[in-house]
Amino acid sequence: MSHIINESDGDTNHILFHLKGHSKFIDECTKRRTTKVSVGDYTIEYDVISMEKV
Repeated sequence: MSHIINESDGDTNHILFHLKGHSKFIDECTKRRTTKVSVGDYTIEYDVISMEKV
């Protein structure tokens, strides 16, 4: 992230371009699943992210 900002030289379009690409890259390389755990009377549900590609 700091590399993108440092290379932007204050150009917000440059930052936005790379942030949009970064989001796409993360979506393509990860897999999300939901896990549930019961604690007493409560059920806690949370997302687990795993890497698919490196």
